[in-house]
Amino acid sequence: MEDEQQYIVLFIARASSTQGGARAETKEILSKSLEYTRDAYVHHYGPLNPVDQVPFLTFVQSSNKAFRPDGDALRTIQAVLNRGRETKRPVMLVVNGWDGLSTNSVAISNLFAPYVNEVRIMMRMFVDNPRIFRQVSVKHAVEVLRGEVEGELEDLELPYHTKEILAKIQAISAIKMMMALDFQVLRSETANRNRIPDTNVGKWVCNEPGCDYRAENTKQLCGHKHKSHPDGNAKFVCPHCKFSFTREDHMKRHVNEATCKENPNHVDKPVTKRAPRNSRPAPARLEKAVSSDGSYPSYHEIQQNTQRFPRVNHAAPFDERTVYKDELFCRFPGCVHPTRFSCPAKLRTHYETIHKFQYPSQAPGLPNKAKRRWEEDGLDYLARCAHFGCDRVDLVGEQPMRSRKRVANEENSVKKEDSADKTDIRSFFKA
Repeated sequence: MEDEQQYIVLFIARASSTQGGARAETKEILSKSLEYTRDAYVHHYGPLNPVDQVPFLTFVQSSNKAFRPDGDALRTIQAVLNRGRETKRPVMLVVNGWDGLSTNSVAISNLFAPYVNEVRIMMRMFVDNPRIFRQVSVKHAVEVLRGEVEGELEDLELPYHTKEILAKIQAISAIKMMMALDFQVLRSETANRNRIPDTNVGKWVCNEPGCDYRAENTKQLCGHKHKSHPDGNAKFVCPHCKFSFTREDHMKRHVNEATCKENPNHVDKPVTKRAPRNSRPAPARLEKAVSSDGSYPSYHEIQQNTQRFPRVNHAAPFDERTVYKDELFCRFPGCVHPTRFSCPAKLRTHYETIHKFQYPSQAPGLPNKAKRRWEEDGLDYLARCAHFGCDRVDLVGEQPMRSRKRVANEENSVKKEDSADKTDIRSFFKA
């Protein structure tokens, strides 16, 4: 039986937000929950090492966010891991709940990756009802999150509870991301329900003596001045709204084009407005292209990200990293971003900011025949993988990879085709 007292133990509890707005009260609640967790841990695994001072780590942070560089959570965990490295002792993190530490796969892998080859790190998650401990191998989890192990999660030969927490991290992260989007929409619709509107919000003030009029924009201010404070030189007046003009052609255009709202023939033109900030964008137009035999949907018809997409090789040389031009889904190992990006540029920003992953950019202008053929074959390959799965090599074939030699050969073949076409044209005109 394993000696439990050899472990350096740290108890961890996290809350997504404060209880009633008081951080101290929230941490007190978390500390009480960890006291219960510690009692259950001692009852199940035996007494802790009497030499060690077993600390409690309580912190308030959204599980989908990265650890703050100067935060207590990152500093405390790194101190325990450094102590394990120096003393050659294994580390045990006892966490309340599946998401009690983090559901950000990048934050987890960046936290533990520098230590997994030097320190034996284990986590025991205190979960379910009735509460039980589930033991997780941090080294195996980090290898999967960093893409060092290929294959679908359910097909990997990993300890059962390690696979379970990886699946929970993906599911909880996706659910919370969708909840955050819904909360933004809800807040934009309901945040002002009890707020007394300010009727004097205009920042454009009429400078005429004795006038307190305020306008929201210069157009309204100019309209007010023309109507309420006509210029002495404005001799031409609209017969409908009494709007004054200094030139007759301006007045006639105002009347004839039915821009005067007092004109009986006036018709309101449809006005297109920009969506407010933080609002959910309208669904993007999908291309209705289908494959030649109609057996699987095209890449642009795929609605949700899927683990069936082949993962990008972040360890490959920069020139050989393969991300196709019109891709809209993230394929970084361990990423659980559930939806498509609105354009390839936003996908590139996601790769660079979230995963620190860069890949060759596309040259401006239209691609040549070889590159266009490679891009089309790549998107078709991704569509087949999403439908059949990457393991069905007989149906999906081989992935078109970015290769210097291949691109050079294809460009040479295209040049030969172009030169042959030009030769045929010259011979035609000579004849």
